[in-house]
Amino acid sequence: MISKKGGSPMTLSVKQISDRLSTLENWEINEDGAIQKRYPFDQYLSGVEFSSAIANEAQRRTHYPVILINADSVMIKIKADDTKGLTEADFALAHAAERIYYS
Repeated sequence: MISKKGGSPMTLSVKQISDRLSTLENWEINEDGAIQKRYPFDQYLSGVEFSSAIANEAQRRTHYPVILINADSVMIKIKADDTKGLTEADFALAHAAERIYYS
């Protein structure tokens, strides 16, 4: 559930973040407080196609990650710009990325 107060999503507690992170394989919190994961690819264009699918999902949700495309991997970093912490929307997009990658 995404709660709103003052127009922006409410941030999750440390326990809530830990609980949600435990449901995602190989995701971590980076130095900027975003959740991130590197997805490996055998071919560059496969990573580009994955990135495009993530971008379409992000557009649908109006929740935009940082997507870094490398020759053999794609790094996804997710954190809402309008909050000081992680939200339900961040984890929902991470789960969507997992579904896209593993489908």
